[in-house]
Amino acid sequence: MNIKRIPYLLLGGALAYLPFRTFVTNALRGQVAEPLWLLIEALPELLLFLAFVSIVVTRRIRPGRMLAVVALGAALLAWSLVSIAYGRVALAQGLMGLLYNFEGLFALLLLWLAPPDRAERKWLFRTVAAGLGVLGAVAAVESFVGNGFWQWSGFTPVQHFAGPVPQLRSLLSGPNLLAALLVVSAGLLLRAAPSKLNWTLLAGTGALLGLTYSRSAWIAVAVVGTGYLLYAGVTEKSFARKAARGSRAAVLGAAVLAGAAAGAFAHQASVEDVVLHQQSTALHAEAGAGALAGRSIPERLLGDGIGTAGTASIRAGEPQVAESWYLQLVQEIGVIGLALYLVLMLLVVKGLFDRHEPVLAWLAVGLMIQALFLHTWSDGHLLNVVFWLFVGLALVAVPTTSWAARPARAKRQKRAVQPRRALAE
Repeated sequence: MNIKRIPYLLLGGALAYLPFRTFVTNALRGQVAEPLWLLIEALPELLLFLAFVSIVVTRRIRPGRMLAVVALGAALLAWSLVSIAYGRVALAQGLMGLLYNFEGLFALLLLWLAPPDRAERKWLFRTVAAGLGVLGAVAAVESFVGNGFWQWSGFTPVQHFAGPVPQLRSLLSGPNLLAALLVVSAGLLLRAAPSKLNWTLLAGTGALLGLTYSRSAWIAVAVVGTGYLLYAGVTEKSFARKAARGSRAAVLGAAVLAGAAAGAFAHQASVEDVVLHQQSTALHAEAGAGALAGRSIPERLLGDGIGTAGTASIRAGEPQVAESWYLQLVQEIGVIGLALYLVLMLLVVKGLFDRHEPVLAWLAVGLMIQALFLHTWSDGHLLNVVFWLFVGLALVAVPTTSWAARPARAKRQKRAVQPRRALAE
């Protein structure tokens, strides 16, 4: 085995384990010794750390492109560490918050430090696709298994935020996180080359999205689909190509509606139950209104320290949940940290459009809009790592020496002929 591929084997192992992380830790809690349980809980972070170490050991450091994105990501991580020093948070809780919020940025930095070659990109892409596929398959059969399985694994079998309609949640902490990952899957399927299998998976993913009854995810997938159609309308000159792309977006949208309608019909639910989620809406509004109440201007500028809100605060027994990713960032790392994050995301979206990756760009926009209403970015490591992994593969995972020396004109000509290449190549 080529020793230089060790970082990607470790990163792939972390990604393969992440879909089952919550399930394994809940299932084994209290049944294994505490040190072993902590090792199981921290396995993805351990693998990421070993991946960085292996880069140093193999001396495979050849920085990739998009230095501005990487620099802002590093600045955000540094500011988060500084917030632990000045904030009202213990070191362990602060580091936990750093991992929950920005674990994916470490994967981005890893890909920038040691860009993978074509074979390694294929391997990483397929690893992520397989993990998302397993997650979707579990969600697909979820309604047909007995509640005993879910109770044994430490989960409530279903949630009823949509009134009498149960929401799919799979092996994750809630339906919104599953829905966010399904939005990512839908975007990748729209981006992939059309085939019979692709059409089937697209329709299945849309139906599962409908059954999550996550309104924020529906908004996000609508943004991705609309952006996909707009880009096709502008760039495709052939009416047949425009129609082909439009039909794929239409299949996705129809599948989401069909899944939601089928679940509502099966449980005799009204439109108000499915769309309004009155109890959930009230809880989110109350949490958002109280997130910044009573805070002074310095507290809003600097925050209380990373880990003082979101999932890390719940794990520490001091829950502070704003139910909005942006409000949570203000709580933790202040307006300064939020500004760093927003500039980073704007650079990512611009970079993806410049790299002729419109589906990924609109996917980033859709997830940013979804984050207005949820804190899913800190609710589970999988979404965080998967998103930044794809950003890394699309933007930074190309050695500087392979592109910097090209004249600008030649680069523009190549882009005109080959507008984009698959991440998996």
